[in-house]
Amino acid sequence: MKKQLLLLCAALGIGTTYAQSFQITKHGTTTPVTSLTENMTLDATYEVKLDIKNISGATKNYKVKKNIISVPSGCAEPQSISFCDNNLCYGDFTSVSKDPMTLAPGEIHNPNPGKYGISAHLASGNCCGAYVVRYDVFDVNNNADMTSVTITYNVSGAACSVGIKEQMVSAYMEPITPNPAAETTSLNYNILSDFNKASIKLFTITGSLLKEIQLKENKGKVVLDVTEIPAGVYFYSLHVNEKVIRTNKLLVSH
Repeated sequence: MKKQLLLLCAALGIGTTYAQSFQITKHGTTTPVTSLTENMTLDATYEVKLDIKNISGATKNYKVKKNIISVPSGCAEPQSISFCDNNLCYGDFTSVSKDPMTLAPGEIHNPNPGKYGISAHLASGNCCGAYVVRYDVFDVNNNADMTSVTITYNVSGAACSVGIKEQMVSAYMEPITPNPAAETTSLNYNILSDFNKASIKLFTITGSLLKEIQLKENKGKVVLDVTEIPAGVYFYSLHVNEKVIRTNKLLVSH
């Protein structure tokens, strides 16, 4: 009798499969996606906006999970891979969004202000090749009810054919601290050879230059004042002789 019940449950899919309640589309389109390929250049910050729709007949509470599948080989360290959801942004070391979001049946969340959705970011720095990142949208009350999209970022540029590794060892900078920062934050840098021009640049998440601090010495400390910068996610880079040596992320929180 027990065996017959198990066979019946298997035939009906009871306890073994779950209907997908979520649908992911690229913002501005209506076609569901499970994979996307985006092309970008070196030293760029790229954003992919994704809409989330509840296609079930019940209200759902969901979270977003980031999974880094692969990064280009030969890079000294992975570059910055972050995402935003519910008007909160999560950096390299956070994989799951903090608070669940509620979607009514048929409701759509998109990345516009106040609408939530997913805003997926990649700062390529000076690493050429393919970054592969998967984002999962899952029901917090049933983790098996999940929909995913895999994004492949193809990073290319003229410098890719002349040996990026040579650029990566010419200088380095330590992580900025404190991070998050509310008033001032600082970093140490070391340029291991002669240079004509060097600077630390601060960019918005969309790539707009906010500040540039010129470096006169081969080694030193840079202090950055963020008191007048709105809270949010930013990127800072070390540039030597017009080449990007390293890019990292800075969180400003007042």
